[in-house]
Amino acid sequence: MELFIDFILTSGISASILIIPLLLKSQKRNELPQKLLVVFFSMLLLDLTYHYSAIHDILILRYFTFNFNGVTALFLGPLIFLYVKSLFEDKPNFLNKNVIHFVPSILFITFISTPMLISLDRGKMLFGYLDIIAEHRHVMFLVFDIVLVLYSIYTLMYFLRYRKTLKLNFSNLSEEDLDWIKYLIVGVLLIATVHFFLAFYNIFIEIDSFETKNINIISIFTLILYLGYHGISQSKMLVPNFLINEVNFKKENYLSNTSKEELLQIEKRLKDVLIHEKPYLDENLTLAKLASSIPISDKKLSIFINQHLDTTFYDMINSYRVASVKEKLESNNFTNITLLGIANESGFKSKTSFNRIFKKETGMSPSEYKKSCLK
Repeated sequence: MELFIDFILTSGISASILIIPLLLKSQKRNELPQKLLVVFFSMLLLDLTYHYSAIHDILILRYFTFNFNGVTALFLGPLIFLYVKSLFEDKPNFLNKNVIHFVPSILFITFISTPMLISLDRGKMLFGYLDIIAEHRHVMFLVFDIVLVLYSIYTLMYFLRYRKTLKLNFSNLSEEDLDWIKYLIVGVLLIATVHFFLAFYNIFIEIDSFETKNINIISIFTLILYLGYHGISQSKMLVPNFLINEVNFKKENYLSNTSKEELLQIEKRLKDVLIHEKPYLDENLTLAKLASSIPISDKKLSIFINQHLDTTFYDMINSYRVASVKEKLESNNFTNITLLGIANESGFKSKTSFNRIFKKETGMSPSEYKKSCLK
């Protein structure tokens, strides 16, 4: 069993070391969501490193990772919440305004973890309260797990509430593309739940169980592999490069004071741009880009598309892309180009989203439609 756990620790550390550079290299380096995700995997790496140093009695490494191991459960909850929140809010001084979430972790490191580490090094407790905390450490960690569970549940609710708004702003980002973020939140929630029950077990059934520590290690290792696999296979979700302004979530009727003539003018300008300039061929087209070409504010265009045209930016743009694909499939000028090549030329970014959207629009798969054009 010890050999197996050693293998798990080594593999988990190696996987984390591999994932973190991928995160740092992917997409925009200065994005806050990316930085928070790097911190998340770094915390998991340090936690596994602490367990590895404890098993192999590597004293220096154990001292270095001691604080991180103790605060992991207390720190990850706020970290995951702020990661998801940063995807939907583009505000100056975002971290400064939300630093209060990390106050418990800072207090724990300052008044408990660091003094405990110094006490272990000196062979005696520096302060009397540390003896009480050491005696009831399982209760303390149980509370930390409860905090992590509550944060995970709240973050999941927050994410599910706002993910629906993404189709209002991004032409190539569907709800299915956000599954990786959901995996991240649910994965942390499952880990927190497992840790909670193991901490409960240690308090009321058996103290310092070697088996429960192994289960914790295996659960963290599984989470790293699970997130790493899905993150690499869905690389654009590994570090999402989008931010949605908070104002887009409001449901005010911004068109209430807009005359019918103005609405018709906006509709005409929008159609002219879509037909003649073909902005939908840009696979990275956003609501803001389209609005600037009309020109109109992105907020007003979003409301116009939703309330006046009774659709979403995502659905509208992809309907034009499907029409472009159909036109090419019906033409003899594209017979030597693959379906994926035609899809890319029409603005679709991935094969999966192309197949799904095309079938939704036409009731046929792209290959079925191509065959029907050859008859």
